[in-house]
Amino acid sequence: LADFEAVLGGDREMALCREMTKQFETVLRGSVAAVRARVEADADQRKGEFVLLLSGCGTSGESSLPEALELARALQEYMGASQAARVAAKIHGLSRRDLYAALEGWPET
Repeated sequence: LADFEAVLGGDREMALCREMTKQFETVLRGSVAAVRARVEADADQRKGEFVLLLSGCGTSGESSLPEALELARALQEYMGASQAARVAAKIHGLSRRDLYAALEGWPET
């Protein structure tokens, strides 16, 4: 779990399934950091057989905003800010309005 957190980040959603179909079956869901903290706090959660499920990294949300901004800034050499924001937002699955506001340095509303 520490390696998952170091490589994938602590915000990635996951499920830790322990002792499936047995008397002490448990399923812990949450971010990698939250699940890791729960396992570290309870020694019983470190025993048995495990199945770990991790969410995909996705391409939308706050994690792709820096990449979308970088693309929009590069596109501004060839088109206006509004059109650059529209193209970058479509590629990254973000709101054009939010990306344009970030591109222009406006605070989010």
